[in-house]
Amino acid sequence: MVGTGADGNDAVALYAEHAPDIALLDIQMPGRDGLSAAREILEHDPAARVVFLTTFSDDEYIVSALKLAPAVT
Repeated sequence: MVGTGADGNDAVALYAEHAPDIALLDIQMPGRDGLSAAREILEHDPAARVVFLTTFSDDEYIVSALKLAPAVT
């Protein structure tokens, strides 16, 4: 583990600083959410590996998270 953050802005900054093998993000965080943070991380590093953790069963969050994943060929 290289760091922990309180919100999506922290996640983006920590990823940029440490380039971890995997980023574990909560979909719902105070301020900027995990989906927004993951989008920015993946824009800067398309090979980034992001795992989402959530207690929400809202299909919209799940579908949005899955759409961030590159197509597997």
